[in-house]
Amino acid sequence: MKLWHGIKWVAVVFYRALRWYYTYLFTFFSGLSLHWKLWLGFPVGVFAMVPVIVVTFVFLYLFHPDLGTYSDGYRMGTITDFGPKGVFITTYEGDMHLGYNSQPWNDPDTGIPSNPWKYSAYASAYHAYLNMPPKKHVYVYYNQVWLQLNKWSGLTDYRVLSVAPTDPSLAPAQCGDMTPRSYMSGLPTGYLVKDSEKGNTPFTKTWEIQIQKGDGGGSPMNLSITDPALKACADLFVKSGVLAQFNYDTSLIPNPQRDTYHSVIGIRRVEDN
Repeated sequence: MKLWHGIKWVAVVFYRALRWYYTYLFTFFSGLSLHWKLWLGFPVGVFAMVPVIVVTFVFLYLFHPDLGTYSDGYRMGTITDFGPKGVFITTYEGDMHLGYNSQPWNDPDTGIPSNPWKYSAYASAYHAYLNMPPKKHVYVYYNQVWLQLNKWSGLTDYRVLSVAPTDPSLAPAQCGDMTPRSYMSGLPTGYLVKDSEKGNTPFTKTWEIQIQKGDGGGSPMNLSITDPALKACADLFVKSGVLAQFNYDTSLIPNPQRDTYHSVIGIRRVEDN
């Protein structure tokens, strides 16, 4: 409660300072700009906004360093490290080995190391994890920060909001169509380890998943989803942690609704773990 009252007090002071600035100084500088021009050709009133921009940036840097959300979704695997880090400013950092008995791998499209997955978490997610019964495989819900002004809220740009044990009963028997449509189709079997919605604007957001092919190891594959019903089904499979078969079709024509050339058209449960 003391922290909340402190933040509220700072916000009130910030609001009153801005209101005073707009009422007096900004009006004064704007009045000057009607008669004077700087040698650079800009009105004096333009530079009256500089203190506002500086104060706003400092406020965001100190009290709201995470700006916007680029992606959000679920990841499934085994948490191998999770705990508080830092002396004066504490953040909660962790590592997750995606899937089952996985080995380190790089993202097949970007080549960036993506397993084990390093993340930061909110304190509520960390304490919920501490209170969970022992469970080897879990899934987390997270979002990825669009712009991170400092590292005070986390060392990575990922923020885990919740942690829960996998539940095999969540996975349905089948979603979509499991019949191959062309010679460019595929039917890989594996675990759904990543399920996300990503993009900077509502018009460029896509649904992407990553599977760990086989019954373990380090062979990932990225696929896209364009059907909302299949996206909801993928959410259930990543939360269940069960082995599944994925039917996808390949198109060499670029599509703004997907990041890959492979579109999932069906998911089928293989067996219980």
